[in-house]
Amino acid sequence: MKKLRYTTLVCIVLPLGALVGVSPALAASDKCHAISAKGLGSATGPTTTTARITGGGFLNGTTSGQFDQPVGNFSGTVTFATSGHDTLVVPVSGNLDPVALTFNAVGGIASGTGKLQGSSGSLAFAGRITDPLAGTFTASVTGEVCLAK
Repeated sequence: MKKLRYTTLVCIVLPLGALVGVSPALAASDKCHAISAKGLGSATGPTTTTARITGGGFLNGTTSGQFDQPVGNFSGTVTFATSGHDTLVVPVSGNLDPVALTFNAVGGIASGTGKLQGSSGSLAFAGRITDPLAGTFTASVTGEVCLAK
């Protein structure tokens, strides 16, 4: 009976000890999160937008975008305001094709607040203008956000 308990203890404790030895590496990888979200938005002016983000986990909430020009190659900033009251700022560069009614942009994370403070990573935005007269669009947001905390 003592031998069985000792063997059981060794079989349980040794693997747990091995996990503790690698836990910092596991914890570091747990801080990075793949993002695959959807956006539904509209133009609020010639070079500004707003969108509702869903399916993005901790990025769910809204975005506001400000860009240097409405069509063709552009640069600007997309700011996420999450449901958890955190923000994430992503400077982007991209292209809006007025004939195909599609757009894409990419950017690295510049800053964040709350639990997103100190985050790093990059996001890509790809979408389609669904109603040019109303200025509505759908978008996908993909990439990786690595939390500092």
